[in-house]
Amino acid sequence: MRIPVALIISAFIGATQAFVQSPNYQFNVSLPVSDNPYVAGQTLPLVYDVASNTTSDNLQLSVIVVSANNATNSVVALANANIGQGSSYKKTIGGADVYEHQENYAIPLNTTPGNYLVVYFDNISQTNATVAIVINAPPVSSSAAAPAASSAAGAKGASTGTSATTNSIFSAGTATFKWTPALIILCIAPHLLNF
Repeated sequence: MRIPVALIISAFIGATQAFVQSPNYQFNVSLPVSDNPYVAGQTLPLVYDVASNTTSDNLQLSVIVVSANNATNSVVALANANIGQGSSYKKTIGGADVYEHQENYAIPLNTTPGNYLVVYFDNISQTNATVAIVINAPPVSSSAAAPAASSAAGAKGASTGTSATTNSIFSAGTATFKWTPALIILCIAPHLLNF
């Protein structure tokens, strides 16, 4: 069986470019991987590369997790993402030096399962690189875990004045990012066109 060389080359190129490029070419998103499932109560990896010429004058990066079903439900995973070169891993992509940064976001255990967008937003250029993900419910381990989770949720509801039956991962007052209608359209429109 002969495999065409063009097929091998295109597969190799696709495998080596498994990232989302920002519109202004200041950063790439390596993780999370688009359409991959993640689990409530576990970690969402946030891995991104910044160009070697990046400074706080040309990139101020935030990472926001947004419900794909309700864009007003959002939480800031990283308010001011690290873009420095000192504590990061230097590598070369396409002949250019970039610096990889790795962060983690702990997905709350009470996250409503569904489709979400992880938006890497540049506050200077007002552009973003968006990755669609799926968050699944945590596995049920035993009946003993359910009462503990409900009492913790009840305590949380009592202390914040909100209902313990809220089906949202977003607590009041945690988001410091201001969504505008134009920004919501900018983040969601490309994903709606792909369905």
